[in-house]
Amino acid sequence: MGFDFGGILKFAFLGWYKEKWVLKYLAIFLILTGAITYSSLLLVGTINPQLAETNPMAYLSEFVSSFSLLMVISFVFGLVMSVFSYLLSVKALKMKKLGGAELTLVQWIKFVLAGIAVFFAALFSIFNLKLLWILACAVILFVLSIILFAIGGALAFVGVFFLVISFMLLVLYMLIFVYNSIRLSLTSLFIIQEERSFTDALKASWAASKGNVLNILIASLLVGIVIAIASWIASVPTVVYSVISALVLAVDGQSAVSSMTLISSPGYLLSMIPTVLVSAFASIASIFAEVAILAELTQKTKSRK
Repeated sequence: MGFDFGGILKFAFLGWYKEKWVLKYLAIFLILTGAITYSSLLLVGTINPQLAETNPMAYLSEFVSSFSLLMVISFVFGLVMSVFSYLLSVKALKMKKLGGAELTLVQWIKFVLAGIAVFFAALFSIFNLKLLWILACAVILFVLSIILFAIGGALAFVGVFFLVISFMLLVLYMLIFVYNSIRLSLTSLFIIQEERSFTDALKASWAASKGNVLNILIASLLVGIVIAIASWIASVPTVVYSVISALVLAVDGQSAVSSMTLISSPGYLLSMIPTVLVSAFASIASIFAEVAILAELTQKTKSRK
């Protein structure tokens, strides 16, 4: 039984548009996406680049302050977004008749931390520990190359050789990391589906994705390409406005300071509306695509039985 890539794309982008309840989530994602986007632009626009020349320390302080505030805002909005992502995932799972556990504090925490669990499980090849020696050898050879460089002389050439081998092993292990990440990419959905623990959800994702890494990768790339094309089209107004504004500033002979504050201007903020709309739409489509992939894997498992 092959992967229904067309069905995945249809469910991701069209399978939910007739559901009235989705409009509520679309509005919520739109508000959250718009809030973080515009707050970021306004914060960056408040930084005065002239201070870099007249008072570098004041400029650095202003930059760090704005950046820190932006990180806090992004973190808070990210947590809020995760709540609605969880709720939307449950709705999508139920549309595919795959269950879905109600939102509780424990479930939400597991959902938020699932990404961290996946990262470390993939990094250290938890389900394929014999491959961890590649990473270990790469680190050891890198350390040895640094020591040999420090000693100098003829040993420095040996250090170069060790460094090249270390780099090659790291590249190889990066491919392994990507493979592991794909195998574990459905962990958060398995947590939502049946209130599984981290360990059980990781095992379930690893088992479900067996023999389907390429299918999952292709499906994810197809969804990503559609989103990328939509994002590119949505960015056209912003690009056009930026180019025209830059030409006007150049003709008027204004300083680069004006171009720095461009991103907080009303015209620029208005030109960002299509991008914000597509970003909100993409957030929903990504969730539905992931659920559609899980549904395909579940169907393939049932057909084998």
